Amino acid sequence: MSDLSNSYLGRAEAAQFIGVDKCTLSRWFSEGVGPPRIKVGRRVLYLKTSIEEWLRSKEVSPSRDANPL
Repeated sequence: MSDLSNSYLGRAEAAQFIGVDKCTLSRWFSEGVGPPRIKVGRRVLYLKTSIEEWLRSKEVSPSRDANPL
């Protein structure tokens, strides 16, 4: 059985992992655009694999019609 404590990140750790401020994570959640989270009591936790999946969902490929530099 895996150790779940290594799978979850606190708000500060999740923000650092993504490269944004922790206030940005809170704002994204209220806007419905951020990664999924879990709230346990007062503690907000992010499953690391869910963050990675959310980041992958934001990937875009360059358009063939894009103007070259």
